[in-house]
Amino acid sequence: MMVFRLVSIGFAAVLTVVGCGPTRSVDPEAEKTYLADKPVPAHALFRKIVSEGERNHVLNRMRAGLAAMELGHDEVAAETFDEALLTIETVYAGNEQAKKARGAFTAEDRKVFRGEPYERAMAFYYRGLLYLLDGDYENARASFRSGSLQDTLAEKEEFRQDFALLEFLEGWSSQCNGDQDLAEEAYALAKSHNDAFVVPGNKDNLLLLADVGYAPVKYAEGQHKELLKVKGNSRKGMKSVKARVSGKAESLPYVESILWQAKSRGGREVDSVLAGKANFKETTKGAAQAAAMVSSASMTVSQMQAVQGNLDAARTAAGFGAAAGLVSIFSQMASDAAKPAADIRHWDNLPEDVLYGTARVDGSDTPEITFDGISSAVRQGGGARCKVAWTRFPATSLGEG
Repeated sequence: MMVFRLVSIGFAAVLTVVGCGPTRSVDPEAEKTYLADKPVPAHALFRKIVSEGERNHVLNRMRAGLAAMELGHDEVAAETFDEALLTIETVYAGNEQAKKARGAFTAEDRKVFRGEPYERAMAFYYRGLLYLLDGDYENARASFRSGSLQDTLAEKEEFRQDFALLEFLEGWSSQCNGDQDLAEEAYALAKSHNDAFVVPGNKDNLLLLADVGYAPVKYAEGQHKELLKVKGNSRKGMKSVKARVSGKAESLPYVESILWQAKSRGGREVDSVLAGKANFKETTKGAAQAAAMVSSASMTVSQMQAVQGNLDAARTAAGFGAAAGLVSIFSQMASDAAKPAADIRHWDNLPEDVLYGTARVDGSDTPEITFDGISSAVRQGGGARCKVAWTRFPATSLGEG
């Protein structure tokens, strides 16, 4: 009975691996319609949303949403990020699909991508920034707050919710919305995570932000590539930016390292899951080898008993040897089928750092703002109470990180 059960488990495991989904085909007319209102320079990124389907649903929308935002297509960017965030917010839904995704025989890079905490937090950062550009302070505050909550999904206690940029922006949005108590609460959190932080003056009404550098890169380590690691991009970006507002020099004194946020996840829950998969792979491989030895020994005993004329004993030994042989085969197949390798897909047009600061301008002005002498790539917006200017170096980094 035990032998039959082990063989059944192995056979079920093989069936699990064989059952792969069909290749996604795309109707050219449907794709053309979908791309009609999308910025042409970002068509390659938006095309992936259609062609790669659910598995890369979030990742491709993150990439395309940021590209659209940089190109000034805010409505498209907002809609694209909203679609990604809808999935992000159900990351720990606990439904049947999520349970299947945690199965020991599902390769990590075949699962639906929802991103690491830093990636999900940055999706809320850009959505909140879009709200600020539109002068919607209340929704901006909520978005930055949601980003901070995503940052709490780190395993090591000392790195939980230390995203000072998002806490500052939550406070700034509240200040612009006239909610001073909420602003002070958020600023206090930002200060606790960045000693250099100084609360903006009551009359400050201009937010300056510059995304600089290239995206953190994920890679895998371990015997079965089961451990997810993060490193800095081999291409190096700027570490400081000078801003001028209507000819006056303004500083961006604060830095949020996205690379640090990516690297400081600590021992994540997925690490233990992947370690379990690696252990399962080794255990089943050992079981296969042991069962093969038992099968060989049983067959030898069967032959010896047959030569001695003990036919019943020979048949019993042969049967046991055959069963052990099946266990060996299926255990080896189960070991080969286990996919513990970490998922190294990453949001590759993120920056390495975000530089930020505030300033004061005449409320009736639309100031000329440059970052290191560049004005054409600066996105400006906001409402009557507060304005915002955002740029990125390098400009138009459409998924090249």
